[in-house]
Amino acid sequence: MINPLLRVTLKGFLWYQGESNGEYNRDLYNCTFPSMIQDWRQKFSSAGTKQDAPFGFVQLAPSRPDELSLGFPVIRWHQTADMGVVPNPKMLNVFMASPLDTYDALPANASIDAYPGGIHPRYKQIVGERLAYAGLNVAYGLEEYPASGPYPQTLHLSKNLTFGADKDLKTVSLTFDSDLQYLEDAEVSGFHFCPESTDKCDEGSNGDKWIDISKDKVDQIDNRTIRVDLSSFDTILGGSIAYIWRETPVKDLYMLPIYSDDQFRMPTPPFKFDLV
Repeated sequence: MINPLLRVTLKGFLWYQGESNGEYNRDLYNCTFPSMIQDWRQKFSSAGTKQDAPFGFVQLAPSRPDELSLGFPVIRWHQTADMGVVPNPKMLNVFMASPLDTYDALPANASIDAYPGGIHPRYKQIVGERLAYAGLNVAYGLEEYPASGPYPQTLHLSKNLTFGADKDLKTVSLTFDSDLQYLEDAEVSGFHFCPESTDKCDEGSNGDKWIDISKDKVDQIDNRTIRVDLSSFDTILGGSIAYIWRETPVKDLYMLPIYSDDQFRMPTPPFKFDLV
């Protein structure tokens, strides 16, 4: 389908696909997707497209509420070559939009393939705005626009002094790369804990190893830091923490827990970290 277009000179590419890979070659997508980007750039360069032409994509949108399948969360991670955010050293000149707050319920008695709703949410303008902001930054070098929502730069384990008297390392502080707002009225805290490593927690197809952390265990302590209390778990070292690691993290529009604290309101994309 793409081959007939190779004689066209392009500024860049936009890609919005991947749902079927949640159940088909899921664990190869961190290889196949970056390879496709490289392949398209190389093939289109024969007609004058730059060999590092900007490539934008949309992470998988929410679909089935209350679904614990790991297909979509893992593919979203693989879409970033397992680095959580783009651009990154493995995906240069690549940008993305994260649409995890655009759930659109299917009409009554409709199939999952019906439009509108479900796997095809109608809120495409939201996706388009976020792609535009990131593309203006990455493709056009306009740094006044954000390439992404706030993303964690450091994770620090400390003793639990505020939430309780536990002497063990049971508090996780996440420091982000830009100012953020944590929505206390969001549906969920957005955070999950798993007593095993991230790789083991994502084995198989069922995400029930990821345990939801209640909202009262999470708070924002300054403009770039979020603190998560894990004292309800016996042991956290050797475990892992994740953010919005669900097919449909929230059902309400614009109600993810973390957004940038500026006019663009870019959401923080999904992430996961081992606790070591």
